[in-house]
Amino acid sequence: MVVRVSGNETAKHVPGQLNDLALQCALRREVKYRKGSEIVGEAEPADYVYQIRQGAVRTYKRLCNGRRQISAFHLPGDIFGVEDGKVHRFAADALVDTTVGVATRRSRLSGRVEPSGRRCSQRREGADAAGNCAA
Repeated sequence: MVVRVSGNETAKHVPGQLNDLALQCALRREVKYRKGSEIVGEAEPADYVYQIRQGAVRTYKRLCNGRRQISAFHLPGDIFGVEDGKVHRFAADALVDTTVGVATRRSRLSGRVEPSGRRCSQRREGADAAGNCAA
């Protein structure tokens, strides 16, 4: 059984880029996974981001001795699969029957702010095919 514990009873909606991402993800397709199903494999292409609608997900790394090092447990409303590289650093599987909203990474993260502080989009001049800002 998964239980969410929160000591902050007065938490309020905080506007920002992550909340915008969550709202945009809400408009994409939903996929259902059975308990124990792999949602994302470690080192698979990070083409999608996920938002949990119902159920629970565990993200983890597989260690060389076969054990798992758990990164996080995600519950309804949580977003996972957002990566800064081209592949997923963690695998994810469903702890119970789970429904997730799926959105393409490119459509959700275009127009992001680069580490230099410049705003850049693949559609804008100065961006390469991967959407990276030109130096």
